[in-house]
Amino acid sequence: MQCERASLWAFLHEHSVESTKVASNRSATTFLEEIVVLMRIPIGTNGFSRTSPTLPVDSGSRCGTSSCVPRNLAQWTFPTLGPEESRTIQLRSRVTQEIGFGTLIPTHFEASYEGAPALVKTAATVAVERIVTPWAFHIAVHGEPSPLPGSGEQTYTVSFTNSGRNQATGVLVELVLPEDVMVLSHGDDGVSSGTTVQWEIEALGNGSGDRRREIGLQQLGEVFGKACGLEIK
Repeated sequence: MQCERASLWAFLHEHSVESTKVASNRSATTFLEEIVVLMRIPIGTNGFSRTSPTLPVDSGSRCGTSSCVPRNLAQWTFPTLGPEESRTIQLRSRVTQEIGFGTLIPTHFEASYEGAPALVKTAATVAVERIVTPWAFHIAVHGEPSPLPGSGEQTYTVSFTNSGRNQATGVLVELVLPEDVMVLSHGDDGVSSGTTVQWEIEALGNGSGDRRREIGLQQLGEVFGKACGLEIK
């Protein structure tokens, strides 16, 4: 499964991201019924549905329009999906306030259908929930996740750059990851506790290149579609 992903840098440059997913019935003989697909969007963004009329969106909105997606949740429902039939889901999201480093759109999809009512996460690109750096040093951090298909494991490369005017010394960088991931590796100079990873970065001169660290992560929980006929990708 491919994961939609967009880093904070993409937000700052483009201010909006359009995400597309396809719901498919992988069975050649069975109809799926009462299908519900949910998209969760990070706090600090606002979603605008761009889905075709055949796949209506029900956002639970109080503002009286299907294009408004409050509470960071969009929901699509359709009664049946025939054998080997597919439907496309689209949502355009834009930044409405400052959001933390590494926030991704969408964080994950969930789906259910009659006979398998549990909402199970699809494979999702991991978002960094919080980053802590010495503010006076103006350290810019950028991460680009690389999903490894099928295994649920990912390698996340983080680049530390000094964008300030002075040399930065004794920099401690801390990344806090979501609860549904496991840290597999973080380099020889990294320290991890649960979902928190810390690195102590050597002196960084301004505008003189960067330092890079890689962490290996594993998404916990099942990938939706392995044990049932509905696939979201």
